[in-house]
Amino acid sequence: MQTYVSRLRGALGVEGASLIVTRPPGYLADVEPGQVDAVRFIRLADSGRRSLAEGRIAEAAELLREATSLWRGDALAEFDAPFAERERVRLGELRLVAIEDRIAADLELGAGPELVGDLEDLIAAYPLRERLWEHLITALYRAGRQSDALTAYRRVRSVLVDDLGIEPGQRLRALERMVLAQDPALLARQPDALLPPLPGPLAALQPSLVGRDDDLGWLVAAYRQTNPAHVVCRVLDGPTGVGKTRLAAALAADVYGGGTAVEYVTGGGAVRRWPSWTHRPSVFICDDLDQAETAEIHRLAELLSVASGPLLVVLIVRGEALSAAQRAALDRIDTERRVLGGLPPDAVAQIVRGHVDEGDVPAALAAASDADGLPGAVHDAARGYAERRAAELVGGAAQDVVPSRRSLIARRKQLLHRVLDLQHLRRAHVATPSAGIGTPICPYKGLAAFDVTDADYFFGRERLVAH
Repeated sequence: MQTYVSRLRGALGVEGASLIVTRPPGYLADVEPGQVDAVRFIRLADSGRRSLAEGRIAEAAELLREATSLWRGDALAEFDAPFAERERVRLGELRLVAIEDRIAADLELGAGPELVGDLEDLIAAYPLRERLWEHLITALYRAGRQSDALTAYRRVRSVLVDDLGIEPGQRLRALERMVLAQDPALLARQPDALLPPLPGPLAALQPSLVGRDDDLGWLVAAYRQTNPAHVVCRVLDGPTGVGKTRLAAALAADVYGGGTAVEYVTGGGAVRRWPSWTHRPSVFICDDLDQAETAEIHRLAELLSVASGPLLVVLIVRGEALSAAQRAALDRIDTERRVLGGLPPDAVAQIVRGHVDEGDVPAALAAASDADGLPGAVHDAARGYAERRAAELVGGAAQDVVPSRRSLIARRKQLLHRVLDLQHLRRAHVATPSAGIGTPICPYKGLAAFDVTDADYFFGRERLVAH
């Protein structure tokens, strides 16, 4: 044993030799977890899977490619022992999942035809893994081989029926329908720059979101739980004006971009505009579901039961407006519900401060006292007070201006009278030239018109000004 350890230390070199330490009753390889390929692989694969689920596709592809590149054959292939067999099976399954995730990321980034060969090899080794078949069908369709894509579906169906006596899963069946319908969602995903803009009702982020940090965190956490095999649904409940749609708009702004698409419908439009995409992280917001027909809610429950991800569905309702039949239909949906209530006093004060000056906050809070903390009513009350207060200030300023304006008008009249008096004196002087000889005559006439009698004094003034 000592000889083997000595040779091992020599093979590892000076730095590597220090990793082999003597520790009774034998020897220990003292290495950090990050120096073990299996540990590094698991960490990279987990990080890549999270990035894929959260829509960071390029980052996910890079992490997953690095994870799978660590493999150089079967795990623990040189050991023939029960412990090694169990670990070999566990690591082998994780490797296959990482490969599937990596191919999913490549498809998200627009790959297709170049993946067909590798997928055929993988399927030959693992013919019962339905997700590999899904990737192959998508890659074949993108290669312009629609008939081959349908043939691949028939192949996997034959394998599953003959070997296991079961039909293909929901995702494979949905994929076949998409190929038959030539669904554009099967094509390479759009660049992020070409994402459709946020729907109008969600794009307007005013007024600001106040006092809903916990609720927004609840929705964002639900979005992060989505993955290609997992659709998540959440219900926002509460009275009119409580801020349900505003909260959904904040979620949309938080997750939009990075490959995440956002769709918004109201009332009974959920079924008609149900998203058919399965190739990008998505958020589907259905507002005013209480206005939908009961049959439409039942249909929505059916769609959710067979939907594929990564998809977060947010249903917005007024619970008190739901009929018993609507409530029963909504109960069919596997979801979590959050009922929004009035905001606490500090949040109400924060809203009010956004509308009025600090000195007017107490009066504005009093004006909003009947709002019961509902954000919409608080905003309306604070805005109404601010408008009334502004009108009062403008009225007071106008009253201060009136005396000044009257004084200005009086002075203008007084000046005009003085000018007319000068004109009268000048005319009197012309009529009796001997009186006032040598007295200078003021040429200023103000607003009074020049007359023929002014010619002696003002004739030719244009030439003087010109010179």
